Amino acid sequence: MKALKEFYRVLKRGGVVGVCSPDWDGLLIAPMAAGLAEAMTACATLQSRNGGNLRIGAKLGNHLRAAGFKELRMLARYECYPALDFIGEYLALQLERENDAACAAIFRSGSRSDGGMFAQAWVSVTAKKD
Repeated sequence: MKALKEFYRVLKRGGVVGVCSPDWDGLLIAPMAAGLAEAMTACATLQSRNGGNLRIGAKLGNHLRAAGFKELRMLARYECYPALDFIGEYLALQLERENDAACAAIFRSGSRSDGGMFAQAWVSVTAKKD
């Protein structure tokens, strides 16, 4: 909210702001390996401890409205990572830095599945300052 209020403050009247963030409530993962839900929760908790929110995408419109913006337009899209092992390794490394070897191992083993998918929902919002 602090950043959105600052955007509002510095924009000229009629100015437009755009923000985009993932929303893990729309995450698509296949195959859903044993323990993967726990590993995903561990990632979201880690992000939260670092000041982020992997589930904020759908709430961006409400936050922009609360900051004073009008004429909101929300869109959603999916980003499908073509190399499942790349995203699995990235998430595993984040968890290992926090000494969560068990959840890191789940991501690594799950990302080796043939024909797997990791698709992340992204929400974009544009809004105008009156």
